[in-house]
Amino acid sequence: MNKRLALYTISIASQLSGIQPRALRLYEEMGLIRPQRKTKGHRLYSQEEIELLLFIRHLAEVRKINLAGIRFILGMLDRFQIDLDFDEGI
Repeated sequence: MNKRLALYTISIASQLSGIQPRALRLYEEMGLIRPQRKTKGHRLYSQEEIELLLFIRHLAEVRKINLAGIRFILGMLDRFQIDLDFDEGI
């Protein structure tokens, strides 16, 4: 399965990640996630983005890291081209 193939609408992404659609929009505004857009502007999320959302949720709820800290962590992972292996759990 191609993890980058955008399959899920915002409502399905919300159900899969346990994150409210309003928060998903906020995360997009902050640059934490970048869902693809359909021609009419509807957001589509890939499996890779769902996994990233689960990681963000883990950082926020379990590790108690605020959104600024999460943005910093994701920026460092991107800067050093570190891929998270979500198959091993968080």
